[in-house]
Amino acid sequence: MDLKNLTYNEHGGIDGELTLPSGETVPYTVELGSELEETLKASGEAISQYVAPEVIVLVEDIKREANRRILGFLPMHAQNNMMMASISLIHKGQANWTAEDTAVAAKNLAAEAYIKAVRAKSNEIETISPLPKDYADDSRWPTPPAS
Repeated sequence: MDLKNLTYNEHGGIDGELTLPSGETVPYTVELGSELEETLKASGEAISQYVAPEVIVLVEDIKREANRRILGFLPMHAQNNMMMASISLIHKGQANWTAEDTAVAAKNLAAEAYIKAVRAKSNEIETISPLPKDYADDSRWPTPPAS
C-alpha cells in the first residue's frame, strides 16, 4: 500500500493519498486505533500535524449570539407576557398599583435593561476589527439579572 501526503485529521485519524495500481491517487483515511495507523506510526513515515481551519466570524454570528442570550434569559412567550403585563400596568395607572404590581414593574424594567444591554454589547462587539473569535465568551456579555 502506497500512502503519501499523510496528515492527522481532526478526529485523530490519518488522511493521505493512496496510489492505486493504475497510478491514480485517491483520498484515503486511516481510522484512529487501527492496525494500519500503528504500522504507519512505527514506520517512521512523516505525518503532518492537524491544522484546524481558520474560524471566520461574521457580524451575523454576533447577532445570533445576542439573540441566543436574550431568548435564553427570556423566551419569546415570556417577553410577550411581560409586554402584556406592562400594558396592563400602564392602563391601571401607577397611582393604583399594588405592591405586587410594583414588583412586576421592577422585574419587567430589569429584564428590559438586560435586553438593551445585550443589544448594546452586540453592537459594540460588531465594531471590533477584526471581529473577535471569542465573541461568545461570557466575559464579553452582560450578566442577566437574578430571576
